[in-house]
Amino acid sequence: MRHFRIIALLAAAFTFVEGSVHAQGLGGRFMFGFGAGTQRLSSDFNPNGLRIGGEGLVGYRLNDRFGVTLAAGYATFPFILPVSASGSGNVVPLRTPVTTKMIYGNLLFDMELINRGKFHPYIMFGVGGYNFRYSNITTTANKKNVSGNDASGIGGLGFRVLVSPNMAINVNGAYHYTTSDALDASAFGSKARQNGNNDAYFSGRVGLTFFKGGSPASGDERELFSEEEQAPIEESEDGFDEFAEEGAEEQSENESTFASRLDELDNSANGGDDAGMQEYIRLKSQVDEINQDIDSKEREITSLLAAVAESKKQVGGAQKKASTTPPPVITGASFSRQYEQALQTFYLKRYPEAIQMFTDLVERFPAHSLTSSCQYWIGEAQFHAGNYSEAVAMLNKVLESARSMKKDDALLFLGQSYAQLNRVDDARQALNRLLQEFPGSEYASKAEALLSKM
Repeated sequence: MRHFRIIALLAAAFTFVEGSVHAQGLGGRFMFGFGAGTQRLSSDFNPNGLRIGGEGLVGYRLNDRFGVTLAAGYATFPFILPVSASGSGNVVPLRTPVTTKMIYGNLLFDMELINRGKFHPYIMFGVGGYNFRYSNITTTANKKNVSGNDASGIGGLGFRVLVSPNMAINVNGAYHYTTSDALDASAFGSKARQNGNNDAYFSGRVGLTFFKGGSPASGDERELFSEEEQAPIEESEDGFDEFAEEGAEEQSENESTFASRLDELDNSANGGDDAGMQEYIRLKSQVDEINQDIDSKEREITSLLAAVAESKKQVGGAQKKASTTPPPVITGASFSRQYEQALQTFYLKRYPEAIQMFTDLVERFPAHSLTSSCQYWIGEAQFHAGNYSEAVAMLNKVLESARSMKKDDALLFLGQSYAQLNRVDDARQALNRLLQEFPGSEYASKAEALLSKM
């Protein structure tokens, strides 16, 4: 009756957990693997310790809940036969240590109780068949070890721990109730103790199971493994990479908006809109001056820092050297006014007059921070006027200036001027230099277009 109570307990556990199972897991996948462990006999005689057993298995996950497995293996059961027995053609000495050696095959069905995440506990049930042979129990006729065949009902519990989407550690324990009283040799010999109870044994196995076919992982399992593998990447994306991408997008939008506004003003100027032209010229003049002033101030700061460092070295001396700063930048109202007037003349396409006005500014204010900008406007005006050689000469002066803010503009019109003079190699060199030295310039795309036509 004890064995029937154990089976009933397993059946009750199966019924209790059946309704709480969540359908998700390894459905539709083949599996194969191996396991090793131990087993212990439960019979009429006291078992004599544990022995190692092992098995191989193949199976298939019918769905996300159920699976079927065919396992084949080898196990042994040691025990002490406490009485001598003879009869039925068998000979059993007194208190003989006996080992039952078994080759078995089991057909098992399992149901996963939880199939979320990595931990998958399950219950299993099934049937088995086996061939067994006793050591030290021989037949009277030919002295061969007695052997036989039997079957069993199986119930047990186990769990799988997924170490990857395709592999799991498998641990289980099972109770095997046989259909006879033969495993401990009670069925042999008239003096052997027989109480009418069938034999049973407990087994425990630990092994690896591999999954193949179907989807490598599903649901939460796929997310679980993907999150672990991608954690460093996500952290990077949440940090500097995401910030850099957002900054790049914002910068692209700002540049696009600014370029669009300049194009509108430029079109207004070219279209004869006096108000738009005046505003455009005024703003462009101020932008040029601000850029050059910033450059000049940076140079002044650098010079002052160098002077301070030098003066610290000479603190203990009898005489301290006074630091020198660059000459003040001439930004008088007369220059600004004439620069705006020259730009206005340029955008009115009165190129000869614009050339004269910018030339006058260069001669009167040779040290001004916008002198190289005046030279650039002279060069572009020469280009539009069709004086390509003069344009080349003036634009090269812009490139020679270390403080010029118009080098990418100059390279674009220098390349076009060379092209008009049929100096194709020089044109290509100028445009390629623009792309190499100023890859982020607003003129880069135009330079690429011109190069593609050469």
